[in-house]
Amino acid sequence: QSSGFDADNGACRFSLGDEAQPPRPWVNVIANEGFGCQVSERGAGMAWAGNSRLHQITPWSNDALLDTPGEWLILHCLASGKAWLLGRSSAAQDVAHLPGATAMAFQLPGLVVRLRWTVDAVTSVKQCQVELHAAPGRPPRPMRLLAAAQWQLGMDSGARRSVVTRLEATPGDGPLLA
Repeated sequence: QSSGFDADNGACRFSLGDEAQPPRPWVNVIANEGFGCQVSERGAGMAWAGNSRLHQITPWSNDALLDTPGEWLILHCLASGKAWLLGRSSAAQDVAHLPGATAMAFQLPGLVVRLRWTVDAVTSVKQCQVELHAAPGRPPRPMRLLAAAQWQLGMDSGARRSVVTRLEATPGDGPLLA
């Protein structure tokens, strides 16, 4: 994949690898009028509602060297027990920051992985599409996808001290609401 800006769709495309890194950290801001997120070239990101500084849902480290995530996508192979942090487990990957989306493609042992982050145009919903394909000549394996977040819920971690969370069980086998 070639690096640079694509005049046809406004994408900034580049490949990451041991010898290939962008000259500066790249973060894509994806937002609608009241909600948004940012995604870095290594899949780290954060989300906010209303105001990206004052109303952070998950934190952003603003550390270009470590690119510490506040949100994680973890792929767990049920057959082998191995787990990978998606976006951070592969040294080589193709990245495209587009208007309204970020896409990544890379390989893990026996797998081809594609990720795509978007934000709904109207509602406060961050969407992450994960495509998994068995590598050519490899059989499919049972996998589990886990998502985790470090809750910020304000401008800094001190703002969380005033947040009260209670759990509500729904009837039957419904979700647990917080």
